[in-house]
Amino acid sequence: ESIKCYLCNSQLNPKCADPIDRSGLEPVECSKSVLQNAGSALKKGVDAVGSFFGFSALPEGPDLKFACQKIDLSDQSGNKHTFRTCSVAKSEAVDPCAMSDSVSKWTNGKGKVDFCETCETDLCNGASQHPFTIISVFAVPCFAIFISRWI
Repeated sequence: ESIKCYLCNSQLNPKCADPIDRSGLEPVECSKSVLQNAGSALKKGVDAVGSFFGFSALPEGPDLKFACQKIDLSDQSGNKHTFRTCSVAKSEAVDPCAMSDSVSKWTNGKGKVDFCETCETDLCNGASQHPFTIISVFAVPCFAIFISRWI
């Protein structure tokens, strides 16, 4: 089953930052070759990309499931960077967001993960960081009013 995701980073393309500007961002259909090409672009190879994203090598087999991923990083100067990409879906064996240690190592302790999320519907990594937080700000008081009428 394929999934389409945004594939960009805000350092190279400001449209990738929050809020995302979808104009000119072409969705990509996730596949193993997309992950391998990302590895080649980073000149680190697939295994290094895998360890960065929480697994030692790309999982194999017909059950390989892909997801979209959004990562917000900040550097030592407080600059924010957003990455939207394809990833392997989260499972018992793989957690693409378990990478805080890797980011720290790759940046010599100068970078940290502020937000990381995977999702499994087309273009879901095009959302802003806290969509559910905004909803809950309104939903919780409404729910409290509703419940108070029953008490």
